[in-house]
Order: sequence, then C-alpha cells, then structure tokens
Amino acid sequence: GMWLSDSMVVLKFPLPAEGKYGAGMLFLPRDEKHSERARKMISEKTVQEGGKVLGRREVPVQPDCLGEMAREVMPSIWQVFISYDGLEGLPLERRLYLLRKVLENEAAKLGWALEDFYIPSLSSRTIVYKGMFAAPQFDHFFIDLTNADLVSAIAVVHQRYSTNTFPSWPLAHPFRFMAHNGEINTLRGNINKMASRQGRISSDLFGPEIKKLLPIINPSLSDSGVFDNVFELLTLGGRSMEHAIMMMVPEAFGAKYHISEAKRSFFEYHSSIMEPWDGPAA
Repeated sequence: GMWLSDSMVVLKFPLPAEGKYGAGMLFLPRDEKHSERARKMISEKTVQEGGKVLGRREVPVQPDCLGEMAREVMPSIWQVFISYDGLEGLPLERRLYLLRKVLENEAAKLGWALEDFYIPSLSSRTIVYKGMFAAPQFDHFFIDLTNADLVSAIAVVHQRYSTNTFPSWPLAHPFRFMAHNGEINTLRGNINKMASRQGRISSDLFGPEIKKLLPIINPSLSDSGVFDNVFELLTLGGRSMEHAIMMMVPEAFGAKYHISEAKRSFFEYHSSIMEPWDGPAA
C-alpha cells in the first residue's frame, strides 16, 4: 500500500506491485464543489477508457511557506492511482498518456483553463511534484518529500528563475520529460508545422486511438511545455529518448562543421519529418 505522510496511516486501498499501476498528480480547481466535479469526471473517463481507479488521496501540503500571490492561485492538489488489467511497462505508459489527453480535452470542453485543471504527471514511472515556490520551500510545502518511505531511483529537481510576470502553478517546471530553459526562436513555425502534420500521424502502437492524442500541442503552455508535448509523442510513439532529442535538436552541420557521413544522413533524413526546434537551449 501507500503511506500517508506524517501520520503513517496506510491508505484505505491496497496498490498492486510496482510498475503495475500509474500515479497521477492533479492540480484541480480551488473551489471544493468544482474540485469534486473534476475528480468525478476523472473517475468516469478512466472507466470509459478501460482503466480502474484504485483510489485517490488529497496531497498533504503546508501553504504557509508560500508568497501571497502563489497562495491565492494555488490549486487543490490530489493524487489518483490507476491500473489497466495486466498492463505494465511501456504499454501501460501509453494507456496513461492516452487517458491524460482524454482528460485534458474533456476539461477544456467543460470550460476549465489550465489554471483550473492540469495534470503534472500520470505515469507508472515518474511522479512530478511542482509548484510556485523557491527551492527551499519545496519540501516544506510537500510533506511527502520529507518522508523516509518515499524512495526513488532518480530524482531531478529543477528551479527556474521565471521571467513570466504572473505566477502559474501549471507552468512551473519541470515538464513530464524535461526541464528546459525555453526561448525557442523557431517556436511559431514549430507549432504550425506540428498542427498541419497532426491530422496525418499514425502509429501501430496507438492504432485508431491516436486521434485521442489530438491536439498534440497545448498552445497555452510555455515554449518548453510545447517542446515537451512533442517529445513525449515521439518517445511514447516508439522511439528512444536519444533518437527523439536528436530529431528535435539536430547537431549543427554544414561546410564549417564536419560530421560523419552516416550522421549527416541521419539528420538529413529526419529533417524531412521534423524541423529543428532552435534556440539557446540548455
């Protein structure tokens, strides 16, 4: 089972073996009535999509460390645990990805903006704790992170010095596959090309359900959030992360930069299916 922080009470529901279920981190409306409506919608859609809701919990937080502005726009924060009969590994990740897109599209249909409904992560592998705060406030806010029972093979922590004037919980880094400094100079063209391409994308791994992934890009996100939307499609669509990143951020080559013929061919081939996302990326 899962632990509940500080009181160490076991959750009311047991969880299957590691890797056989997904955990979703949810930023839901602040208003309790709307938050409950969102949770109900998530349960109904999960069942419609062939999944099973194993349980949910409100994530314990201590907002007293936040600035006034961040506290005013703070969502209600929940976790949901979901399984699909017999699925694990990448097949489960793909189902959870499809489900996340279905939930995002439904929330948009119900008129919720990103600030009302956002899913930081829904995965059997990674879980994203994020929000509007500086690094020292992080584990004070999310009590879970101070619990000795919370163990991870890898933890990536990213703090961003935001140039955005207005704080937003959904736009805080990291995204689901990356932390990235944005400033993508070619962004407008990248977004337009993806939009014109998305009607023709196909995949043996998703079959006809690939339509549920549309729109691939949520234009309300930041530069890096949009990049992340495309990166997760390429990766969950069957490519390795290394392959996907080389498609999106090809090495400079030309008369001045010598690269091997095989590598040049790789970049030339991929330039016909993906244009470079170019900028001073770190």
